[in-house]
Amino acid sequence: MLLLVLSACTHAPATGDDSPTDSGDSIPLVTDDTADSHESHDSVDTSVECGEIPPDEPGYAALYDPTVVHTFALTVSSSATASLAGDPSEYVVADLAVDGTVMNNVGLKMRGESSEQRWDGKPSFKIDLRAFDNCEPYASVEHLLLNNGFDDPTQAKEMISGSVMSTLGVVVPYTTFATVTVNGDLFGLYTNVEAVEAGFIGHHWGTTDGVLWEGGDDADFSGRGQDAWNDVGGGGETAAIEAVTAVVATSGEDFYAQADALVDMEQLLTEWGALAAVGHLGAFPYATKDIYLYQPSADGRFEFVPWGLDEGWDPAFGWNYAESALGLRCVYDPTCAEALRVHIDAALTASEDADVGGVATAAFALSQVAMQADPRRGTTTTEVAAARSALSTSIATWPAVVRAQLQ
Repeated sequence: MLLLVLSACTHAPATGDDSPTDSGDSIPLVTDDTADSHESHDSVDTSVECGEIPPDEPGYAALYDPTVVHTFALTVSSSATASLAGDPSEYVVADLAVDGTVMNNVGLKMRGESSEQRWDGKPSFKIDLRAFDNCEPYASVEHLLLNNGFDDPTQAKEMISGSVMSTLGVVVPYTTFATVTVNGDLFGLYTNVEAVEAGFIGHHWGTTDGVLWEGGDDADFSGRGQDAWNDVGGGGETAAIEAVTAVVATSGEDFYAQADALVDMEQLLTEWGALAAVGHLGAFPYATKDIYLYQPSADGRFEFVPWGLDEGWDPAFGWNYAESALGLRCVYDPTCAEALRVHIDAALTASEDADVGGVATAAFALSQVAMQADPRRGTTTTEVAAARSALSTSIATWPAVVRAQLQ
């Protein structure tokens, strides 16, 4: 029954110098840190050599089935792990089995920006399925992202927030639970998060048209922030970003109308309201990070896809707090601010109807066995249980807390 609750609130859509099967050596050090944040798409483009990735909707749906704790088994050679110790940001060759399906000669690297997390910790991973002359398709994906959940003591917020925001009508990356092993050693409970790349448009909007933009750190519609937007797949024009920046900087009383000609303001406010409903301050427009833009060919107006939803139900949350220039401009514009209030209140009502507490309970139950078996989580099972209990309490009172702010 719990799995049905969780499923209903999410989507419905697995050498180099030595053989990767040489796994007898212990694994040396390497990195991790803020591994749940997104990063630039830095792998070599293999689309010309391999051809376009063929569609596989059943495989894609199975890979991101939220009712299953998926298994990712990595096999890495001693020389490859030594290479990662020297430069964790460069791909090395590995073998991978996802839910029993084996893929040889994939690319593996660490995600994160510091050198504090080591192999004997719990690093996050990025996997390139088309690296090292490997063109064998799998579930119509090119990259796999495995987040360690190290900064979330519940080890479930990303899953819960994504489920709720999807129910509220916002496009978010699909997220599932997974267990990861490396050379047979259990690394523990992870989240398997859908990469936002070229195929993302087709899976979520049912079209191949349009442009994706990735927002790096400080991405914004401002003089400083407009250069932090990166065109993911090609075809984007920076003039569109600059036009929004100009409206934010110069428009007067007709700001909302001018912005709506360039930005789908209804969609932005829906996304913003959903972020408020899960208390997440870590994505645009609350923050200038953790965001993608979709620019459809039909009208060219930007839509917003949040990322890294592992900071929900933040006790420091304020509905009208915003770091982004676009967000601030909206908060101080009477028309936009009133529309935002309406959207937040609607999102809170929808979240109550969606039974967020039940979604959380289902996520906790689904991941419980893997969480208890996780040897690298950095917290005790007692601490996880306490964090999950506290989150359930926050979820129960959250609509009332935010509505009080709206008064």
